[in-house]
Amino acid sequence: MVIPHYGRYELLQGCLAALWKNTALEIEVVVVDNGTGHEIDADVVVRNPENLGFAKAANQGAAAAGGDILVHLNNDTEVHEGWLEPLVDHLEAGAGIVGSLLLHPDGNVQHAGIRLYRNTRGELTAENRKQHYAGGEVEAVTGACMAIRRDVFFRLGGFDEGFRNGYEDVSLCLDARQAGWSVVYEPASVVTHQETASGPVRLAALRENIARLQQLWAARV
Repeated sequence: MVIPHYGRYELLQGCLAALWKNTALEIEVVVVDNGTGHEIDADVVVRNPENLGFAKAANQGAAAAGGDILVHLNNDTEVHEGWLEPLVDHLEAGAGIVGSLLLHPDGNVQHAGIRLYRNTRGELTAENRKQHYAGGEVEAVTGACMAIRRDVFFRLGGFDEGFRNGYEDVSLCLDARQAGWSVVYEPASVVTHQETASGPVRLAALRENIARLQQLWAARV
């Protein structure tokens, strides 16, 4: 479990408590603290002197983690009982990346995979699917809860650190698909996500992230 941490301490505490309570499989928890200095109860804690963003912290956490499977989690998520086994099953069957069903705290669907489309200006755009469906291969899944084989993650170069707290997950999924790996959405894995609860820094580089997505992918998909 690789969890970048920045913002509200109680969110991380809730995330970790849900992990320990609702995960039956043996796990290693790696938290990358982006400059908060909070006391953190995890197997591995990586400390940064300042907020280096999601992509950099997630890459640091992946490098510090052991095991053949990495699960990237936001610190404002709470996993439900039985969430991990369906993700692992897909990876062991050969998938490259698997994502969960994410719910808002009120139970409404926040993420059921990500779809890509072009807007009226012809720009490549990504958005969460917000309706339940049976699952299967999708164009991308969110990095708020993303399981990936360790060898695939490092073969693809990890998250692109040119993004800042947005679209690095979409770009990684597109990289995986172009390399021949499937990206799968699995609704049997359920996670509650308090999206953007860590603060406005989450959306601070939105325009720049969209521009980078165009630069890298607009002519390739």
